[in-house]
Amino acid sequence: MEQVPVVLIVEDDELLQRIVKDALSEGAFDFMTCVSGEEALTSRPTRRW
Repeated sequence: MEQVPVVLIVEDDELLQRIVKDALSEGAFDFMTCVSGEEALTSRPTRRW
């Protein structure tokens, strides 16, 4: 089974976040979104980024 590329999106602007998520979805990427660097560091999953 092929691994899907994963992207961590850190963006506080809701519109920009949605644009990036839409573009990544079209490219068959998996992603996680956070609204701040602090949130990204404290809530990241166990996978390596």
